[in-house]
Amino acid sequence: MAVIERVYKTSAHTRAYLKEYRSRPDIKAKIKESNREYHSRPDVKMRHKEREREYRSRPEVRERRLIRERSRSATPEFKARRRMYLSKPEVKARVKKNNSRPEHKQYMRGWAVKTKYGISGEEYIMMVNERHGRCDICGNTPTELCVDHNHTTGKIRGLLCINCNMALGQFNDNIKLLESAVQYLHYSRGIKVVV
Repeated sequence: MAVIERVYKTSAHTRAYLKEYRSRPDIKAKIKESNREYHSRPDVKMRHKEREREYRSRPEVRERRLIRERSRSATPEFKARRRMYLSKPEVKARVKKNNSRPEHKQYMRGWAVKTKYGISGEEYIMMVNERHGRCDICGNTPTELCVDHNHTTGKIRGLLCINCNMALGQFNDNIKLLESAVQYLHYSRGIKVVV
């Protein structure tokens, strides 16, 4: 019993001494410099990155982070802070400059087609090149082509300009409505159509 007490007293004394020793300004500076040197070594940086990557790739960790991010970003305080931050002129200028970069636009386009339609950015570019940048309906060459897909099956039908894509959407992809629209246009021009 006496031995255990003595060890406890000694360790408590050692802890108190180390705490006092490490709180001295000259020792604090040495420790800080030593840590900076150690953490700036390339092998240490790589090891830390690998550990972090391995830890973040675990499904339970990813799920926890996702839940935390969603709950944090859903709070009114967070939304107000974000709105205030994004309304600053220097932030607006930086965002505008970043968003106007061609590689950013290409990245965002690739991300959008990947998440919405399940094709990569390279596949989208390949589809555009096959059509020589032309819309499948009107043949115009707009700056950007929309991916047209079947809303029930999700299957990609082709690439359309924004006007043709919106027109199909307004007609709810209904062939009978489109045919009656064609008849109406013929009728308004004085052309008789036999159906």
